[in-house]
Amino acid sequence: MRKASEKGLKIHLRLEGSLYWYEREKRKELLIEVPDGSTYRDVIEQAGLPLSEIAYLSVENQTRNLEDKAKDGETVLIMPVIGGG
Repeated sequence: MRKASEKGLKIHLRLEGSLYWYEREKRKELLIEVPDGSTYRDVIEQAGLPLSEIAYLSVENQTRNLEDKAKDGETVLIMPVIGGG
């Protein structure tokens, strides 16, 4: 159990496609720490990823909305917008 001074969430991110280009060290998997009560939007902003480049989020094969609350220990798959023609 965490002490009150240690409150926060650890979220694992898996960046698909070209999203890793936006990550400072060009990693496709990273661990982000955010305060309790954070949304997926908060997690993405903490990771420094542009929201305009994200098509959808998935946790355990279930689509999540940006305003949903993140949960400690989750692995979030983040898919990029794909263009072409």
